[in-house]
Amino acid sequence: MKKTAIFQPLKVGPITLKNRIEVAPAAPFLAGPDSAVSREFFEYTCNLAKSGAGVVTIGVTSVDPGPGGRTLTLANPMWISYLADIAEGIKRYGAAASIEMVHSRYMLSDPMKVVNETTTEEVEEVIACFARAAALAMNAGFDMVLIHGGHGNVPSMFFNKKFNHRTDRFGDRNRFGIELCKAVREATKGKIAIEYRISAEEILPDMTTLEETLEYAKVIEPYIDMLHVSRGLLEEDSLLPVINAPVYLPRGANIPYAKKFKEILNIPVNVVGSMNLDLAEEAIERGDVDMAAMIRTIYADTGCVEKARKGKDDDIRPCIRCNTCISRTHSMFKTVRCAVNPLIGRETWYNMDVPARKAK
Repeated sequence: MKKTAIFQPLKVGPITLKNRIEVAPAAPFLAGPDSAVSREFFEYTCNLAKSGAGVVTIGVTSVDPGPGGRTLTLANPMWISYLADIAEGIKRYGAAASIEMVHSRYMLSDPMKVVNETTTEEVEEVIACFARAAALAMNAGFDMVLIHGGHGNVPSMFFNKKFNHRTDRFGDRNRFGIELCKAVREATKGKIAIEYRISAEEILPDMTTLEETLEYAKVIEPYIDMLHVSRGLLEEDSLLPVINAPVYLPRGANIPYAKKFKEILNIPVNVVGSMNLDLAEEAIERGDVDMAAMIRTIYADTGCVEKARKGKDDDIRPCIRCNTCISRTHSMFKTVRCAVNPLIGRETWYNMDVPARKAK
């Protein structure tokens, strides 16, 4: 399939992306034990940037000091030189550098306690953590930040009617998200783009519905530059196949949901969820979305976007959606691996520019 739609530039807030493909955020568990950028993390990220994608988003980065466990943090200003190196490494390949922000202390905590047992001052400090982290990312040279407001993360906890029984101003389910996005905008002075990841629906009974999320998106739209549409909850194992669809489920299941947001918003809409380059081309060509995010497709062939640009689709090694990558990282907290690309997570082990003596 000759691809043209995905290679159109896209303006997102103050930046312009060279194409419509984002390397979606994922935690490779390659950071140092002190949550700083390691050589392994640097080489892994640059390898993803070589794909030719328009933006590379570093995944699961804490705005608080973080749990360690080889994930990054934006809470330590002393790490700015490491972060600057990785932002520069991404941009070396013409991609915009982005970083996903989460509050790891509360990330997988009991949402009823997080929402209702934190004081007003503690909630304000959570928001301030995001703002400080975004400012640090900007000063390190990142072009964009991604606020993770979906998959049961803190912003979605406060928006959820099942959990939010507060009596202060954060009892307004929209208030946390509004103040969070405004704080990030003010801290970065409009100099970098703000992407917001959302779960279009949380699927389980009594949880947030598509209709509610559509209304919420309109409320936060003035304070963000792009909406990133997913579905489901991370803490519910039964929903993991929704977030990372395996081979026995259809690809691109979130496209119809993202289209709903595209119809009501005036900012670009990005979609994630078992996407590949063919699906991305079709969805963008139809006008269902403006952009597509993917990580497993990039893992399988870290040159795939550039190959597609050159019309070499037959040379692209496909992802088989076995979920070796997500099973190791999300479920076992091990370093990332890929069943069809043995170099992923091992970038510092081999000279990747030298072909094998014997092809297999």
